[in-house]
Amino acid sequence: MKYTKSDLLAMENPYELLIEQGESLLESREAIAALSSKEQIHLVTQIISGCPTEQFSKLNQKVHRSLVCSKFSESIGQACVLIKLLNSLKGEQPHLAFESREFNVSLFHKFPHLVSSVIPDMNAIEEKLVSTAPEEKLSSISRKLAELGSNTYGVKTSEDKSSQFRQLAETRREQTKLDTVSVGANRDGLFVNTSSQEQFTATTEEEKIEATFN
Repeated sequence: MKYTKSDLLAMENPYELLIEQGESLLESREAIAALSSKEQIHLVTQIISGCPTEQFSKLNQKVHRSLVCSKFSESIGQACVLIKLLNSLKGEQPHLAFESREFNVSLFHKFPHLVSSVIPDMNAIEEKLVSTAPEEKLSSISRKLAELGSNTYGVKTSEDKSSQFRQLAETRREQTKLDTVSVGANRDGLFVNTSSQEQFTATTEEEKIEATFN
């Protein structure tokens, strides 16, 4: 079915209407091209949000086949990459998202509503980043969080967001120092106790020998 620009803007489930229903996407290519950049991004966000994760590859292929070398097909591809990064951030090792070759700050800025729909609360992600990421990666992660900025997570400024993470990271560093000092103190105490015990044993043996000769 061929849709008009007005139809596209009014769609509640464009994934079903444009992607799952035959050649609707191809037939509606002129209307899609007539959308403004902002309107296209909104449509892409809706399509990606309605697409099952396991269908992203097929979605990407169909859009690129139907709308060859268009800004819309490019945006679909970018949104699919972003979803992979967001799912990685929600995983057991969220710091790996920042190390991915596909990591691109501009994707987070381009699709802020997609980001907020997948990760509504970044605070929990930050806490997990601090507790699971290698300590030597914390400074790099802090810089990348600052680059994401307020356009992505709706905080007042990017400085607010990076400062919050830096505080958590600093707390972890301080705890690591305390743990190191504690371990060192325990080892020193063990050494002292062992030396004292050895000295006491040696003294006792000497007393026994002296008593024997007397």
